[in-house]
Amino acid sequence: MRLVIDTVGFVRAMLYPDGPWGTIVFDWSPTFSLLLSDELESEMLDVFGRPFLRKKLGGHYEIRMSAVARVLDLAERVQLSAIPPVSRDPDDDHVLATGLVGQADYIASEDKHLLEIGQYEGIPIVTGLELLRILRG
Repeated sequence: MRLVIDTVGFVRAMLYPDGPWGTIVFDWSPTFSLLLSDELESEMLDVFGRPFLRKKLGGHYEIRMSAVARVLDLAERVQLSAIPPVSRDPDDDHVLATGLVGQADYIASEDKHLLEIGQYEGIPIVTGLELLRILRG
């Protein structure tokens, strides 16, 4: 299975490692191919470095960042040549483009602008709970 997980999914995994996103990112990641573009990685690194996340995670920050870094290191890289405007929030378009270029089976997000699209070019856009149900079969 080929997946794009947006930044919100990774942040929720870091905050709640025992929740649905943590289970997907930390437990299930060996069972799927994570797709990652430079644009998506850049957004993630920006958000991961924000003070609110460091403060919220406290002493767990370095451990969770290391765990996320291991998952991201195994991701399949895709190069985006163009990012067409699709979402009501243009900052989300690189997530959709990553899924399209990487021929994703699913795009996983909690972002309301992405979820309201429902699917993009035949790629379903699902929540973390929906993705977890799919992974569990």
